[in-house]
Amino acid sequence: MFARMRMRGRILTAFGAVLFLVAVLAAVSWRNAGQLGAIVDNFSQRKLPSTEALQTLRQSETAVRANGAVMSSPVLAAELRDDARKRFAAAVERVEASARSYGALPHGARTAELWKAYGPAAERWKRDVGAFQEAVQERERAGAQAARAEALDRRIAETYSAMYRSSAPVVDTVKKLLEQTAADARALDEEAGQVEKAVGVSLAVALVAIAATLMAMGFFLARSIDGAIRGLVSEAEKLTRAVEAGELRTRGDLAAVNAEFQPVVAGVNRTMDAFQKPIQVTQDYVTRISRGDIPPRITDSYAGDFNQIIEALNRCIDAVNLLVQDAHALSKAAVEGKLSTRADAGKHQGDFQKVVAGVNATLDAVLAPIDEARKTLERLA
Repeated sequence: MFARMRMRGRILTAFGAVLFLVAVLAAVSWRNAGQLGAIVDNFSQRKLPSTEALQTLRQSETAVRANGAVMSSPVLAAELRDDARKRFAAAVERVEASARSYGALPHGARTAELWKAYGPAAERWKRDVGAFQEAVQERERAGAQAARAEALDRRIAETYSAMYRSSAPVVDTVKKLLEQTAADARALDEEAGQVEKAVGVSLAVALVAIAATLMAMGFFLARSIDGAIRGLVSEAEKLTRAVEAGELRTRGDLAAVNAEFQPVVAGVNRTMDAFQKPIQVTQDYVTRISRGDIPPRITDSYAGDFNQIIEALNRCIDAVNLLVQDAHALSKAAVEGKLSTRADAGKHQGDFQKVVAGVNATLDAVLAPIDEARKTLERLA
């Protein structure tokens, strides 16, 4: 069946088969790419921001405890305690901001369940943080009152211990969330690896199928095209030799070429026809001009560059006609004795202008002694 097809049918069949395999490959790749995209999106939009928020939360909570220890120590300098108080407040704000950021992210079932336990633990921790800050502020307001210092220091120590204890569930929940997020990331990595392997296998199979199809189709197409190409090349070489030899009437033989390539030869023949006509007209007109036979302007229509050639010929005819007209006018004026008549050299261009200017100069040179003789005779008379 394939062998009985025309060349067009064979090529379309071959490309159709390849297009089908490429479509299958594209569909499989699209599906796998979608899976990989979902995995990457899950990791970049959920796991990575979740890990960053939890890490910030844990580090900020650690900073709260560390700066709280500095704030609760009465033996340290007031400057150190004041700096620690500022860092303490900033760390508390970072804890709350990180918790809000993490809570706004989408979560899986396991992390969502763990996150529910964070709320009550965080509320207790916030209350203890507030109590600790209030105790520190009260000691700052008391100043150097020794009578209250010992009691306030005990209260600060107690509130710090309570805050430290209430931070344990928060830290533990954050630790579990980080571990679960890491486990989810590992699962995504494993899933991505499986999808990557599937992509590799599907690509390999599709490429092998496409290569085999192309080889088979190429073999049959090569055999059928080879003969047609030979005929086409032979006619093309014949036309090339004819053009090189200047034999523009030579045309390609359609019968010597496969039917499917005959339009090519016919197109070249039409191209030769298109070249021959303006070239022939140009040859005829230039021959007539060289013999002194000035032809009329060309009025036939031509296109593109051919029209520029015809326009150039028409300009040449106009220039020669104008030169002849001025020469005739000068000779007629000379016969009639109108020796002061001159041609307008400005109407001409190039060497034609030089010719007219030369004739005018010659007449000026001839007229000068005649005019002088006339004036002398007038004086004698």
